[in-house]
Amino acid sequence: MSAVYRRLMWKSGVIASLLSLVFVLGCTGNGETPSASTAGASTATTVGASGGFDSLAPTATTAPGVSFDALSGRAAHTATMLLSGDVLVAGGCITDGCAVATAETFIVASDGASVVRGPDLTGPRDGHTATALADGSVVLIAGYAGEGQPPLASVEVFDAVSRNIRTHAHLHQRRGGHASALLTGDRVLVVGGWIARRTYTSTAEVVDISSGSVTEAAQLPVALHAMDAVTLADGRVLVTGGQIEGGEGTNGAWIYDAPSDSWSETGPMTERRFKHVSVLLPDGRVLVIGGTTDDREILSTTEIYHPVSGSFTPGPDLVEPRYKLPGGAVVIDGDRVVVGGGGRTIEIIDLASGTSIAVEDLGSQGSFATTTALGDGRVLVLGGYDRSIDLRRQVRLIPST
Repeated sequence: MSAVYRRLMWKSGVIASLLSLVFVLGCTGNGETPSASTAGASTATTVGASGGFDSLAPTATTAPGVSFDALSGRAAHTATMLLSGDVLVAGGCITDGCAVATAETFIVASDGASVVRGPDLTGPRDGHTATALADGSVVLIAGYAGEGQPPLASVEVFDAVSRNIRTHAHLHQRRGGHASALLTGDRVLVVGGWIARRTYTSTAEVVDISSGSVTEAAQLPVALHAMDAVTLADGRVLVTGGQIEGGEGTNGAWIYDAPSDSWSETGPMTERRFKHVSVLLPDGRVLVIGGTTDDREILSTTEIYHPVSGSFTPGPDLVEPRYKLPGGAVVIDGDRVVVGGGGRTIEIIDLASGTSIAVEDLGSQGSFATTTALGDGRVLVLGGYDRSIDLRRQVRLIPST
């Protein structure tokens, strides 16, 4: 289990503060209402249009020329907590229509009080993955250089000590909409993804940061795009769902075992889904959240993977349907998960009670927004675009005090 994940697990008492105040930065959105269909009847509760929280004015940072406003206008970026508790925000699309990607990175302070420019990537990148290593470095993999561009094969590493970007050997297969997960020994599994128009891949590769190499791994049984992957407590990797050829989602799930370089089927899930998100819970189970069956029916359901039995069971219903969720949820304690991406609200799933509560209405949908824990226990919800693919330009900081 990575040090970054362990840092998330010891955060306690956060939920009480989530219900006390939301610190609002950026614009308030356009009041747009999603028109997605909902699979499953929701039993969740909504706490008002504004959540009953105080809204405070945007706060600029002490770094000249850098503000939270500059940070907020992006989608399909990544936001990764470092061992220091700071958050690295990397790449993303930065124009309405999501056509132009950026090479910029930003570092949000662990107390959420400031943001500074980080080192530029070697080139623009969105739709990539970011995987934190045990030493706090972050591996940024593939994605796209912008709308209409072929997928990337490049790999970069944000060094936790120097806080600089260094290049790494390229992937063998260009890809975007793929999934990545941490393996032992500072290695990262990269699997699936979009490689050309209406063409997905089943290939997998292992990026070895220590040796500087990239090696081919056993292929998935099926070519997939927009699936998700999470490292289990025992080091195996669970891959769930994904879009298959023809545009439909799958309810398939697979386990990758690195020592044997092999895949095995598990599950299946209770529903077909892709463009969802999954998070590892402290007890070793995995919560799978939202997604879509076919890019039209958006899901308000969750399900829980039990690694001992290899089965999935239904989880709590969401307040609203959500998809386009990579990086859109984070565990804040043993039984609660904050979901800030893929919808117009921030909601908290309470696994102990089997319910979910919306704590803030963001005013517009946040596709490809991120939800990340800060070092002081607060949660950063950043960016995304609405149903018109206009950037939402919002930042939310949910305090711990």
